[in-house]
Amino acid sequence: MRLMPIVDIYGNPLQREALKSPQTVKTAQMQRIYPDHPSRGLTIRKLPRILQLAELGDLSAQASLFGDMLERDGHIFAEMEKRKNALLTLDWSIEPPKRATAQEQAITAQVQEWFDAMPEIEDIILNGMEAVGHGFSCQEIEWERVEKVWLPKRHHLRPHYWFRTLPEQRDEIRLRDNNGLYGSPLWPFGWLVHR
Repeated sequence: MRLMPIVDIYGNPLQREALKSPQTVKTAQMQRIYPDHPSRGLTIRKLPRILQLAELGDLSAQASLFGDMLERDGHIFAEMEKRKNALLTLDWSIEPPKRATAQEQAITAQVQEWFDAMPEIEDIILNGMEAVGHGFSCQEIEWERVEKVWLPKRHHLRPHYWFRTLPEQRDEIRLRDNNGLYGSPLWPFGWLVHR
């Protein structure tokens, strides 16, 4: 019997490399990228350029501008925090499918147990809400093997200015690295992306 590969919701196969080390480990220059502060000297002419660059895939100035807005405007910051923290008050659970078999119920219980054991689940939820202001949130997954199972060890929220999109395919978020003008696709199973 031939084993079927594990695939994500888009049909992309699991890459073992994603389990062994984060994608950004190979891109040390990412650690040396610092955000601009486009709100300094922002003019009526500069703002459309920032938005046009974002439409062409360069998200760094737009991400930095929103970061500046959060830092400088207490009202925007408070409203964003209010929305993020509201999620922490919601009850949630992992449910089996309708008319679940005994095996599906056992798998559901096991997955719920794994989620309950994750110490940073609240941080994952809050970091995912960064997508509200920025349009997306990318958390890089660091995996560890526990007994015979690969489980997420940590989720690292990566700065929004580390990413870009393709001009003709704006839904595809890519890592800005040394892999050409448009960067690299995010590894399947290496990222938790919220849009």
